[in-house]
Amino acid sequence: MASVAYEKMSASQLSNVTALDWTATDSALDSFLSSAAASCLPTNATCLTTANGNNNITAAMTQHQPPFSDAVTAILALLITVVILMTVFGNLLVIVAFWQTKTLQTTSNYFLMNLAVADLMIGLLAMPLYAPYILTGVWPLGHSMCVTWLALDYCFCSASTLNIMAISLDRYRCVTQAVKYKLHNSKNTTYFQMGLVWIIAFLLYGPAIVSWEHAAGRRLIPPGKCFVPFHDNFPFTFTASLVEFFTPFVSVSFFYYKVYKEIRQRAKAKQERKEEYRAFQTSLRKRGGRASSNPDEIPSSLAPEMTTMTTLVSSSSSTGATSHRPLRARKKPSFDHMGRELRVAKTLAIVVVVFAICWSPFTIFTLIRTLCSSCIGDELYEVAFWLLWLNSTVNPIVYAAFHTQFRSAFQSLICQCCRKTFLAGENDPVETERNYKPGVSVVREERTEFRIDEQT
Repeated sequence: MASVAYEKMSASQLSNVTALDWTATDSALDSFLSSAAASCLPTNATCLTTANGNNNITAAMTQHQPPFSDAVTAILALLITVVILMTVFGNLLVIVAFWQTKTLQTTSNYFLMNLAVADLMIGLLAMPLYAPYILTGVWPLGHSMCVTWLALDYCFCSASTLNIMAISLDRYRCVTQAVKYKLHNSKNTTYFQMGLVWIIAFLLYGPAIVSWEHAAGRRLIPPGKCFVPFHDNFPFTFTASLVEFFTPFVSVSFFYYKVYKEIRQRAKAKQERKEEYRAFQTSLRKRGGRASSNPDEIPSSLAPEMTTMTTLVSSSSSTGATSHRPLRARKKPSFDHMGRELRVAKTLAIVVVVFAICWSPFTIFTLIRTLCSSCIGDELYEVAFWLLWLNSTVNPIVYAAFHTQFRSAFQSLICQCCRKTFLAGENDPVETERNYKPGVSVVREERTEFRIDEQT
């Protein structure tokens, strides 16, 4: 999301720029850019052609002082390249893992894939096109490309936040309304929700970016610069921020709290039943392993399981040894299921925290600068801007670190690619074929483990 360019100019310069009527006369435009363009007649409409626009941008780039020294520019270029590569590679890995691993293609994970698509577009289009701008201080691609890039960038960033909210809502429904969720949550419903995310993301900023200058009747973005034309409009910026950041953040926090509360209640109930079982087990041992014939003495919450337990204890007591290992085997899947839900809640919490850290500085600074352009320094604002984009870089790392199935799928894909690369360098095709077949079976074995983990 880009609205950083106007901070390169002072408040007085910016007010002068926005006060100009770019469509009135070309002499006003040329006098603002450089005196070298004085040969352009005020009445000559061809001065606004693409060729002349490129000349104006070239002149601006020639006269513009680079914002950084050569050493700092080289370091920033290296860092930006690393961030772009990490963003593209990580999100592309999520998408490939999702489509190649059948067990990952659940309705919940479709939203993760949709999020990865939005983040991938940020890494492929938003970051690379902005990199020359931040390094040189001049937008070299022209006004039309600037408007297009702004619309796409804001759409991708908005889609990313809305997908995070959709993920949290999906997890909330899955945990708190499990039966209803399984009955009514079809793939068609998921596809509709995914499409709705992209429609809302585009409508939030796209029409405003495209039509704002037309509605104003004048050009608000000078040549060589690229920023949203509504950067100084507080009502619109505040309303858009409510939809794009504050509403998703509050919603995600609320859904996570409800999920965490539900999981704690279930864990507490499981623990209480476990303690009742232990108390009843102790009572049986005191009686010498003989179960009471009175069913009222068996806790009602344990009655269905105690029928099996009584049989096990009675039959094993005849051999002189009492073993409760089968009972532990019966109860383990339940606690494993609770463990998985706790891991989901933990992952959701980390996503919320990362989302808040990455988005809140830029959103707050943007609102402040609409009211006071000099209250936030350019360097601090630029850091907050790139911190927002880093959310797209971090999201795949969060999934790899805390989502067991995605992590295993990532490892399988990376190992498979490395194996193919290594085998491609072998000279003996027979040896290559012989070495390659076990690799395929390894991948299939790991995918089988996913299904076992799902069932438990």
